[in-house]
Amino acid sequence: MAGEGYADYLCAEDPEDWFYFVISSLERIVVDAMVPANADYDVYLYRDPEVLFPYGSKTGDGLAEHIEYQPHQIGAYQVRVTRAAGAHYSATEPYLLTVNYR
Repeated sequence: MAGEGYADYLCAEDPEDWFYFVISSLERIVVDAMVPANADYDVYLYRDPEVLFPYGSKTGDGLAEHIEYQPHQIGAYQVRVTRAAGAHYSATEPYLLTVNYR
């Protein structure tokens, strides 16, 4: 998924999405999520089983989330996109997630 945008929706029946990727070098991982105007989502970066970066958790509808992390190990990583506690979903507008290495 590196460098490519992925658009999807969250809803009550599908409240979170997980994305998996493998890095083969120690370049900085950059995760960005463009969030619908009427929704508030959080983004988490994991290297199983520990959380690597606390998370992107701007409070408020429509605020983009951003994580940068300098990895210390090559291998598999995961990104989780979920609704912020008590926030709304958007059934009409998708979020857009991108993962890049710099």
